[in-house]
Amino acid sequence: MQWRPTPDEDLEREISAALSRPGASRVVPTRPVGCSDGRSGWLWGRMRTAAGAWLGLATLYSSPWEYELTWQPADQLRTLD
Repeated sequence: MQWRPTPDEDLEREISAALSRPGASRVVPTRPVGCSDGRSGWLWGRMRTAAGAWLGLATLYSSPWEYELTWQPADQLRTLD
């Protein structure tokens, strides 16, 4: 079985707030992703916009200690598992 991250209290609060948007849902289990800009991280959720575009909610790491929780267009993300 592959290791999956467990968010700390602050990150979980941020994830829950982001996923409270209409059309958003949690990805279970969390999946490793790579972004077209070279960063990698974890996919926590997905959302379909009113215009029909898919977005992925991911923590993308720029270093082992720095990450950004962001909605990215799905065509910029790829799963790594």
